Amino acid sequence: WLKRLKHKPHYLRRRCTLPMERLFIIFLVAVRSAGLGLRAHPKHEFHHLPDLPNGTSFVRTQASADASLSSSTRNCMVSPSARGQWHHIPDISSSPIKEAYEHWVQLPNTSRLLGMTPKPAFLMMIYERIVFEKSWTQLLSGAKNSSYSMVIHSKSSNPKVSDFFKQFLMLGQVPTSRCKDVNLMLVLMATALGDPTVTHVAMVSGDTLPLRPLHLISNDLERDTRTRFCKDPDWQRAETWFVMRRDHAEFFTGHIPELRAWIPTSGCEDEDMFYFALASRTQDTIDKCAMMTDWSGTDKEWKGNAERCQCPRWLFSYKDPASCARPSLFRSVARAGLAELLASPAEYWFVRKFPGDGIPGTPLVEGSSSLDEEVADWLALQ
Repeated sequence: WLKRLKHKPHYLRRRCTLPMERLFIIFLVAVRSAGLGLRAHPKHEFHHLPDLPNGTSFVRTQASADASLSSSTRNCMVSPSARGQWHHIPDISSSPIKEAYEHWVQLPNTSRLLGMTPKPAFLMMIYERIVFEKSWTQLLSGAKNSSYSMVIHSKSSNPKVSDFFKQFLMLGQVPTSRCKDVNLMLVLMATALGDPTVTHVAMVSGDTLPLRPLHLISNDLERDTRTRFCKDPDWQRAETWFVMRRDHAEFFTGHIPELRAWIPTSGCEDEDMFYFALASRTQDTIDKCAMMTDWSGTDKEWKGNAERCQCPRWLFSYKDPASCARPSLFRSVARAGLAELLASPAEYWFVRKFPGDGIPGTPLVEGSSSLDEEVADWLALQ
């Protein structure tokens, strides 16, 4: 582009008068002058990851990295320095990291209690409000307290939640930032595990819309008790919104120093740490997305989640399209699309992303009706 601009007539070059365009040209000229190109320094290339005891390999060689990069925006990764790539996981040949890995995989498993009645704990991270309060109230208020648990963390010191949800608010705030929520997630887990009858923890956000009544969620957990991740097997990571079995959650909360020693840094720790840490210990987990997120139109591995939904009219609802940085933001959904989502063979428990908590706006149906009220009415009939 710079070469083409250089040879354009002066009257065309003078059209680039906006400050941002000038800054961009200056940046490109500086890059060319320094002979840098747009490729990362070799020290930021992929590191080798360990071969696991059962033969499953997490090794990503430089050749395979280059092969992945050759396909343009493979999995939304355009260079070895892009967010979420495994150069954020330290080189296993480094002595301290090798020792931390060997210690991590040799830690004894947390004992698993068998025969427990399923009891999910919903761990909700909000900015200051619950977008779908009526739907969550309908989901929980009619159920026995012994059949579920909930813990809510508000980023605001003055959360705007109804009296029903105040009983679930966690005291104090844990500092977080984008893609840096693991400390909070571990605190939420530890708080929920204070109830010895909790069997699973489910991570959700303030804009999460519930899609299943509680008895169907419990039946689902009874059929398959395994930890559920929305996996990205190519990069050995998973979306933030998982459902984790108690013994796995107890293992994490009981071995935080060991976890941080094994994976001390990451481009997006919310996605990189939990699934990868369990997979490196060859724990049995299932690739099943409890949360419907729409990454369609991107090269993200998770775009398959939208394809599994079989809900084309939902996906064609009025939304801010997904990018590699975030999934689609639904603003107004088609009523027929909502019906498709509720009947999806993927059997999602939840769906996001919506405005209302941290993002201005109110989720609607057909541009006028409240999405919260319609789903609450539907849940009341189940």
